[in-house]
Amino acid sequence: MRSSYLIEALGTFVLVLIGCGTVTMAVLFDSYTSLFQVAAMWGMGVTLAIEISKTRSHAHLNPAVSLAMVVLNKYPIKQLLPLMLSQLMGAVLAGICLFLMMQGHASYQEPSLMFGEFFPNPSYADQVQIDWIGAMLAEAMGTFALVMAILWITRGGGKLSLSQSMLIGLAVSSIIMVLAPYTQAGINPARDLGPRLVAYIAGWRDMALAGSSWPQSIAVYVAGPFLGAAVAAKLAQRLRFA
Repeated sequence: MRSSYLIEALGTFVLVLIGCGTVTMAVLFDSYTSLFQVAAMWGMGVTLAIEISKTRSHAHLNPAVSLAMVVLNKYPIKQLLPLMLSQLMGAVLAGICLFLMMQGHASYQEPSLMFGEFFPNPSYADQVQIDWIGAMLAEAMGTFALVMAILWITRGGGKLSLSQSMLIGLAVSSIIMVLAPYTQAGINPARDLGPRLVAYIAGWRDMALAGSSWPQSIAVYVAGPFLGAAVAAKLAQRLRFA
């Protein structure tokens, strides 16, 4: 059981390292010129992370997905907290690695875009207006779509195939393409909170927080995904495909 938690942490580490690393390269060096490129890299990161972790863990890599599985009685509730902590630890370690890598390139005066999400996306701030309630609902809807996609893709049960891993990665990329201008598409509490904690402790402080506050950061990027995941699980249960 302990090994499954370690593998879950490793998978989340890989997901965040590739995804947030892509954003870091885009912010610091203009390595990516379009939202499509960043979304595609996130999808590839998700696919690789699932492939790495699926043989020794459930490959949730996302506390919201884990919550959905508990709601569906597919995962024991007593193991939920340790699993979520494993996912968060993997995300924190990825954030630390990225911080050490980009030291000397980023100024503490700039927003920590490479770590946490913000609403609206600073790159679209002149085009998009959204408050924290709207952002929380957007994150809930995005996570709802993700969980529904995962449940449909994996509805046959059994070990995940490579094509299923790729389809889940594609689902993540697609959701990012829709949500990113509004909330930067967190749809994963560990992926947001882990690196955000690193940025906060590393010196960005309030600049690392969505809405410049912990309550809004937690409401939008933690509570929102949990809400969307729980609703998706209940609906899938009612539709009898989960």
